[in-house]
Amino acid sequence: MLRVYHLLWLTTANSAEQAERFEKLIISNNHFVGGAVSPRDNDLKITPDKDNLVFEGFQFSNMGGVVSDLTALEGSYNDTDDQNFAIVKTDQLGIQFSYDWDNFGLRLTESGSVRIKSIQLVFSNFYLGIAWRALNEGAAHTNKSTRHQNKEKAQEEFYILSTYGNFLAHLRAATTLADHADLVDAVYKNLGDATTRAKVTAQARGGLAEWVASVKVVTTDTGLRVTSGVFEVTGAKAAATKVGLDRFWRDIRTHSLHDPVAYKNRELGRYHLVGENPYADVVYLKA
Repeated sequence: MLRVYHLLWLTTANSAEQAERFEKLIISNNHFVGGAVSPRDNDLKITPDKDNLVFEGFQFSNMGGVVSDLTALEGSYNDTDDQNFAIVKTDQLGIQFSYDWDNFGLRLTESGSVRIKSIQLVFSNFYLGIAWRALNEGAAHTNKSTRHQNKEKAQEEFYILSTYGNFLAHLRAATTLADHADLVDAVYKNLGDATTRAKVTAQARGGLAEWVASVKVVTTDTGLRVTSGVFEVTGAKAAATKVGLDRFWRDIRTHSLHDPVAYKNRELGRYHLVGENPYADVVYLKA
């Protein structure tokens, strides 16, 4: 049963590209995936916090989480009915298993309740997921419904092919940049306790922070460009409410206004031009 659920969590990907990334992560590291998912309730909440999405709550049941390397989370976003999935590392302080599975059946499933405390995801991945979905749904609409006055098929038109190719290239580049920013997590994990982390220089911390800022800038710009530009290659019918392509742009545009990317551009500019490190949100004090 655990193997079945392990494979099931891969279906939470929003696109073939995202599914490929999940599979590569799992196979190359020989990871096992558990899940803190309950479709019958909204006990796990997702709220925005500056550059992050924060998962918080309690799940009465999880499957295989205790023995997993990665955990699939499902939560409702910002007190809405929108359910969102994420796959995160299990070995972190914010995932707290209760070890209370004591049923007479399914004893080896390592189930039971779990508390999720302040599990944070960078918003850039949120924007990328939306943009990938917009690109894929736009392509499906073009293949099925878009017509061109000078070509028998829309797929034969140069500018349509060129635009989709450009969107794909930029999304792949943004995704690669976001993956590279994972080094922040790796560096932090290797720093040890608070005393050791207190010795990290401002320059080292600033360098890592600006990788994250770069991801925020690029994914915001790319996400807005793809989600608005997809209408240029889908035709007038794609603007109909029933098609729903507008929801992707509206979601990124609305969300990105909470933390204007212009400030990240300024921060990066000062870092590169005058060597100014970003302000540290956390300060370690010696006793």
